[in-house]
Amino acid sequence: MSLRMVNILKITIDEAAVSSITEVMEQNADQPKNVRIYVAGMG
Repeated sequence: MSLRMVNILKITIDEAAVSSITEVMEQNADQPKNVRIYVAGMG
């Protein structure tokens, strides 16, 4: 049995950031769909 920890933080980002993330995900379509985003100043 394996345990998986999931931390979820909801943030608001602008349209340019959404476009950038979408573009990166499209360019890496053969990779898993998990996205890890580091936010400066958090934690």
